[in-house]
Amino acid sequence: MTVGAKFATLVLLALLAACNTVARSEKLVPGAAQLASLPSASNYRGAIAEVRLIPRAGTGTGLGLRPTLLDFDEMADAVRSSLASRGMMGAKGPHRLEIREPGISYGYVHSRNRATGARILETTRVRTFMSADYRLIRVSSGNFLFDETVETSREEPATRSDAEFDFRGQPTPKLQGAVEAAVRENIVEFLRRLAKL
Repeated sequence: MTVGAKFATLVLLALLAACNTVARSEKLVPGAAQLASLPSASNYRGAIAEVRLIPRAGTGTGLGLRPTLLDFDEMADAVRSSLASRGMMGAKGPHRLEIREPGISYGYVHSRNRATGARILETTRVRTFMSADYRLIRVSSGNFLFDETVETSREEPATRSDAEFDFRGQPTPKLQGAVEAAVRENIVEFLRRLAKL
């Protein structure tokens, strides 16, 4: 690949990243197959009237991550949508769910492996880690029915140019997708734990 072609590819990736930096809530909602695989939460049918996002005191975005990569309100919308699809939201429900502003971090891992012969293969992966505190509260008494920190992590293939663009403050669609997948996995794990109550 010529230098001009590489430059054109990098410019195209930057434009795509600029056009697709904020995760839409529908991209954050776990898929139907993921939700169907969860145990039934029949104890909470129509029981949650409200989902609130509670910011951490003294923080702006609460993340060591560019705020354009994850919109907290959209994450809360994704939780609402996931709960509704499982029949757990109800306007007159006795409970409120609070999501303490999540923390998400990521990093790129580069490794070099010697393949057969003298050839060396270089691989790049992006790792994401997400943590969110979920509290289910009985509104009438203020008692916590569920109060847990849900932590999830994932790793997926990336390229060296993804890491280089990110280093310059220009996240790629690959990073955006990794952040969205981390949010979906965190929501699924929360729903799995809640169903066990």
